[in-house]
Amino acid sequence: MDDEEYFEHMKEMFQCKGWGILQEELRDNAHSLNNLQDVTDADDLFFKKGKLAAIGLLINFPESIRLAEESQLEGTE
Repeated sequence: MDDEEYFEHMKEMFQCKGWGILQEELRDNAHSLNNLQDVTDADDLFFKKGKLAAIGLLINFPESIRLAEESQLEGTE
């Protein structure tokens, strides 16, 4: 699969209704994880931090792909 095909598949996935539903659920989860009042110890804090990092990666994935595609296109000009 070449870069053009890869980016096309990614954009197609981001337009699916399921992707939108996933994004909503991730934002809801991130919101509930941001509440630190129920953190019991440092391990719990770092566990939540890891979850938030993973959620952030997925929430920002469409933008990351867009920037990667732009960068790739600029490199071919």
